[in-house]
This record gives sequence, structure tokens and C-alpha cells, in this order.
Amino acid sequence: MVYVLSRSLTQPLRQLALAAEQISSGNYEPALPDSTRVKEAEISQLVSPFADMAKRLGQLERMRTDLLAGVSHELRTPVTSIRGMIQAVKDGVVKGPDADEFMQISMDEAKRLQTMVNDLLDFSSMEAGAVYAEKQEIKLASLLEQVVAQVGTLPAFAETAIEITLPQPEIVWIGDSAHFKQILLNLLNNSVAAAATRIEVVARQTDKLILDIIDNGKGIPAEEAPFIFERYYRGDSKRKKKHGLGLGLTICRLLARAHGGDVELVQSSPAGTTFRLTLATPPAGKA
Repeated sequence: MVYVLSRSLTQPLRQLALAAEQISSGNYEPALPDSTRVKEAEISQLVSPFADMAKRLGQLERMRTDLLAGVSHELRTPVTSIRGMIQAVKDGVVKGPDADEFMQISMDEAKRLQTMVNDLLDFSSMEAGAVYAEKQEIKLASLLEQVVAQVGTLPAFAETAIEITLPQPEIVWIGDSAHFKQILLNLLNNSVAAAATRIEVVARQTDKLILDIIDNGKGIPAEEAPFIFERYYRGDSKRKKKHGLGLGLTICRLLARAHGGDVELVQSSPAGTTFRLTLATPPAGKA
């Protein structure tokens, strides 16, 4: 009797120990005991968190693999393109206006490379808690107009209409304007990447500054929504296009939290997506 009882107690524990060894060797889908058949409540309660941990580790490993694939592709492609075009101009293969166009494309690709490298460096410092935010009094209407004017010069926004709604035109925010612009530009770029033709930025002020970024893009698949703020996460569409490093929304959230706020996904469907940015608004004179 004692032997049978001890076996029933130790069998699921041995299975968990074996599963731990499988995870350590890279298998994130180990064979686990059936929690519904384990009679001991304490052991049964251990199986479910263990399964969740294995699933989470598997997701992180896939994200790491995607990151390496994305970074290698995103860096290799513009470098190859820049090298080829500069070589063509140098060898005289292209001349005159075509040479000027090649040089402009090379400049654009170099800027894109710089942006990606800056994102990686910024993220590393932000994740370590090194976010330095300046505090200055900023008129929100003017700042939003600057951002809209900035994206209006970009080819990607040529077919996109951006509307600003300010129920309180005199809204004043105290914080870092560069951080604000970086957050908003990332969110607007996400909307354009989702094929949005109309974006509305709705601002209001309560105890915090709240901005809703509403677009009519194709939306975020329901199965991807829980992971969009994870670092290095890229959805299926981005993986297929080999576009981006999966840091945009992560950086947005880090910057927003540095200002006592947050960025969250309010809703998403095939008809459009709404993101909400909240920022703390300290009283004037306490910048």
C-alpha cells in the first residue's frame, strides 16, 4: 500500500522533472502529467503553471528567432542596396539625373539603417531604466500640428488623411516634446502600415492627458493582439514582409510610462484600430 501511494505521488513529479530537462535542452513542448488525473491538489496546481511557463518560453524563443531573422534581413538588404547603387555611380554605369536618384535612394536607405540602429540602442537604455525626460510646458495643439505636418511630407502618408480633434483647444502638457513626437509617430506609422486611409487623433484632458489614435486600417488579428507590446514581437504579416524589428510599440510604452502614463490597445477589428496614449499632467509651475 505504501509503495503504491508513493508511486502515485512521485510519478507526476518525475514527469515534471523530465519535462524540465526537455525544456533545458530546447524542447518547449514537453510531455506533462494530465492535471485532471493527478489526485494530489498541490501537484495538480503545479502542473498548470509549469505548462504555462513552457508555452511562454516557447513564445520567447520564437520571438528571439524572429528577431535574428528580422535584424539580419533588415540590415543586410539596405547595405547591399547602398553598396550596389554607389558602385554603379562610381563606375559610371548611371550618370546625370539617374545618378542623383541613386544617391538619394542610398541616402534614404542609410537613414533607415540609422533609425533601426538607434531603435536598438534606445531600447537597450530604456529597458535598463535610463529614460531622461525633459519637463517643459507645451501647447498640445501646436505640437500635434507639427507632427501632422512632419508626416505629411512622407510618401507613405500621401493617401492618408489625418484629423485632430481637440475639445479643449487650450490644452497644455508638461513633459518631453521629443518623447511625445516619437510615441505619436510610431502609432501613426502603425496605422499607415495597416493600410489606413483615415486617422483621427482625439485628445482630452482629465487628471491625465488622453489621446485616442483611431484608424480605419485592416486591424490586428485577435491571436496577435496579446503580444503586440512584447519586445521583438512581429506579427505574421511583418514576418512575411521582413519589416521592422518589433520594438516600436515597446518603446512607445516605455516612453509613456516614463511620463506616468501608458499606451494600450483599446480595440481592433477589420474595420479599424484604436490605440490610447495617456500621459501624466503635472500642475503648471512644477515642470
